[in-house]
Amino acid sequence: MSVRPLTKLICSRVCFSQQANKAVCSTEHAKELKNTPREDNRTGGHDMVGEPNPLTNLRPLKFHIPENETEIERRYRLKREEVQQWNDRFWARHNTRFFEEKEKYVESMKQSKAKDSKESNQNVTADEMSSFYAQFLNDNWNRHLLYNFEWYKKNISLVILSLQVKWSHLKDRIFSRRRKSV
Repeated sequence: MSVRPLTKLICSRVCFSQQANKAVCSTEHAKELKNTPREDNRTGGHDMVGEPNPLTNLRPLKFHIPENETEIERRYRLKREEVQQWNDRFWARHNTRFFEEKEKYVESMKQSKAKDSKESNQNVTADEMSSFYAQFLNDNWNRHLLYNFEWYKKNISLVILSLQVKWSHLKDRIFSRRRKSV
């Protein structure tokens, strides 16, 4: 699995150019990012994003672990990892089920077409596949609904932890300035 710094994909500057359908930072900003000190051998001081998982189509993340990670930062990072793993497991199961059911549907359609005509190698049309997709979505509606509710709850907990981390950083900055001025 190859990974690259998340800051090269999402940064505060407008520095996106299209190169092989991938958003990348401008050359100037990329050099600037390369010259930043490496704080962590695991991630180079940044969160890292990898190539999409072929089954889930989700990009795995490796989260940067700061040298002086506070308890709230650790809880936030661990929660993010937990949510990522939960999401990956859900989509792996879902997509496996989808491909298995799709394969069964295609085979049954080909067999029914073979009975109706002399030609046994008939392809399934887009209209026929659309009825499979609609049926699959209907059959899994409740599962998707429960997933969405759980996803919202997990994201709200991440937002709360993120705000606590930001608040902690703000307090540290304010109190460190007061100590320096005294």
